[in-house]
Amino acid sequence: MGTEDKRVLELVAKVARKDVAAVSPDLRIAEDLGVKSVGRIELAALLEDELGVEIGNFEMRKPKTVREVIGLVNSKL
Repeated sequence: MGTEDKRVLELVAKVARKDVAAVSPDLRIAEDLGVKSVGRIELAALLEDELGVEIGNFEMRKPKTVREVIGLVNSKL
């Protein structure tokens, strides 16, 4: 797992208010981590601030798992 991937995990954990050790790529954003629409907007803003990737609010609604968020971010780098 690359540096950016680890940073995405950290940011997802921050938004979900979970310990980063409890967040794995296979967890579902809404069902397992409880990140709803406002949390997804917050995550998109953090990803832009921290990693310099622009992810629109509509685009941020698509990923179902942490792995899919990582893939989305990697496609923007």
